[in-house]
Amino acid sequence: PAGPSAGESWMAAARRAACQDTIHRLMATGRADPILVLAAEDEDREALRVIGATIFREPEGKVAFHFGRALARVAEAVGEGPLAYVGGASAPLMSSEALGEVLEQACTSAGRPIAWVNNHLSTDWAVLADSGALRAGAASLATDNPLGWLLGRQAGCEVIALPPSAATQADIDTPADALLMARHPVLGRALTAFLAQRQSAGLLQKVDALRRLLETPASTLAIIGRSSSTIWQSIERRK
Repeated sequence: PAGPSAGESWMAAARRAACQDTIHRLMATGRADPILVLAAEDEDREALRVIGATIFREPEGKVAFHFGRALARVAEAVGEGPLAYVGGASAPLMSSEALGEVLEQACTSAGRPIAWVNNHLSTDWAVLADSGALRAGAASLATDNPLGWLLGRQAGCEVIALPPSAATQADIDTPADALLMARHPVLGRALTAFLAQRQSAGLLQKVDALRRLLETPASTLAIIGRSSSTIWQSIERRK
């Protein structure tokens, strides 16, 4: 859900644009039909409906949202066969070709206990060859992060984690996540257009300054906070 502040509104719009790009790319694969959208905000639902997505409605009432139960209801609605779950802004750098390859593998393996995930231990999106695998342990999924682990440990699936890369690991959780993707050659049209708006100009200047620093030999950069071990391995190989 979007918050009341300007920063939260900016973030919600960035995630909405990323989701629009992902839906267009899923449609382009020819293997994603229907595309169901579960969203909390009316603005999100309308923006995604007009580009061809089908809005999936939760049951009426004041029951608190629960990720696992909601995903199980989606799986029940689509029936048996392959199912892809994609967080709204979790695949902004996945091309139609890359998504299509994973979907094709799932279709070829339909009915078998196999799942492809972008990250085994902190899953942002997953493609299952058998939607029925979600029945096991759905109640314990408060968020999507443990989805890959649960599919392997509780649902008995063979879980295939895709090789780590910018495409498989990129996810928009913070404004910095979105800004650092600006000018990436695979970034979708909607998010590219959003980041090109005037309100992002000053922030993008800071990103460009950071990029120049990273491209300067013998420069020094301090990274404070959690970062992926894959990134550190890449830096070690390139130095």
